[in-house]
Amino acid sequence: MSSFKKVLFLSPIPPPAGGIATWTKRIIQNGLPNNFEIAIVNTKVIGKRRVFADSINLFSETKRLLKIIIKLFRQLMFSDIKIVHINTSCAKLGLIRDYLCLLVVRIHKKPVIIHCRCNVDDIIPNYNKFIKNIFLKMINGASLVLVQNNPSLSYIKKNTNIIPILFPNFISDEIFLENSEKRIINEKISRVLFVGGITDNKGVSEILAASLYFPHIEFRLVGDISEKYEKNIDINQNVTLVGEKNYEDVIVEMKNADLFLFPSYSEGFPNVVLEAMALGLPIIASDVGAIPDMIDQYGGILIKKGSSLDIVSSLRILEEDYEKRTQMSIYNKNKVRKEYLYSKVSKNLVYIYEEVIKKS
Repeated sequence: MSSFKKVLFLSPIPPPAGGIATWTKRIIQNGLPNNFEIAIVNTKVIGKRRVFADSINLFSETKRLLKIIIKLFRQLMFSDIKIVHINTSCAKLGLIRDYLCLLVVRIHKKPVIIHCRCNVDDIIPNYNKFIKNIFLKMINGASLVLVQNNPSLSYIKKNTNIIPILFPNFISDEIFLENSEKRIINEKISRVLFVGGITDNKGVSEILAASLYFPHIEFRLVGDISEKYEKNIDINQNVTLVGEKNYEDVIVEMKNADLFLFPSYSEGFPNVVLEAMALGLPIIASDVGAIPDMIDQYGGILIKKGSSLDIVSSLRILEEDYEKRTQMSIYNKNKVRKEYLYSKVSKNLVYIYEEVIKKS
C-alpha cells in the first residue's frame, strides 16, 4: 500500500495568470512535505473570459461547470483522495460552482477545506441574498475554512458558527535566499515603485496626485495599464508607466527601488507586498486586507485608502528618516524569513491536512 496521501485541489492553474492560479502553480512546482501528493481539477476561466472578465456566456459557463463536476467525480471515484482543498475567489458564479463541488465531495464523504482567496468582508456583503446564502452554506459545510486576513475572519465568525484559520501566502525559499543579503539603504529616496494593475482601485490616481509634491523622485508603476491611463497624456514627468513585466523583471525593479508604494483599495493577502518585504523594501501601503498584519507598525507606514495626502505625509517622514527606513528593511526581511517562506508555510498546510483527515 502506498504511503502517499493525496490532496485534490479545485483551483485554477495558469494560463491565464492570477493570484490563485500562481499560488497553485507554485505549490505544484515545490511539492508538499510529509508524503502528500497533489491532484488537480483545473477551474480556470475559458474563452472570452480569459480576456474580458465581465464577458459571461451562460451556455459556456454551464458547459465549463459540467466538465469540472465530471472531473471531480472521476478523481473521487478512481483516485485515493484523502482531502479536498477548494480555492474560492468569492466571485458570484464561482461561489455557486464551489458550493456544488462541495456537495459532490460530501456525497463521497471526503473532508474538504474551503480556502477564501478574497477579502470576504469587502465582497460578500455586496451580493444579493441568494449568493450570500450560498457562501454561508458553503462555509458551514466545510470541514475547515482558511482565510487570508482578519477582516475576513471576523466576517465569517460573525455570520456563521465557524472559526476560520488565518493562513498566509508564501514566497519561495530560493527567491529569499538569492536576496538574503542585507539591503543597502540609500541616504535619499530617488525611486518609488508600485506593482499592480494601473487602475483607480489600486490607488493609481492617488499616486499621481502625490507625485506632484516630489518632482525629484521617480515613480515607477509596473503592471497592466488600463485604457483610462493608456490614453492619459497628463502623466507627470516624474512618473513612468512601465507596463507589464515578468516575475524576474519585477524582482529587478524591486532591487533598484528605494521604497515600495501600494495604496490599493482592497486586498486579500497581496503577494507583491510579500515580495517587496522579502527584498527588504520599506513600504507605504493602505490598511486593507492582510497588509496591517504583514508589515505591522515596523515594516512600513499604513495609510487610509483613497488618501493622496497620506501618501505625501508618509513619504516626507521616510525621506527625512534614513534610520527608520533601514530598520523597516531589516524588519521586513526577518519577518519573511520567520513566517512566510514556503518551507514553513507548506509544513503548516500539511499539518492542517493531517488534523482534518484524523477528525473526518
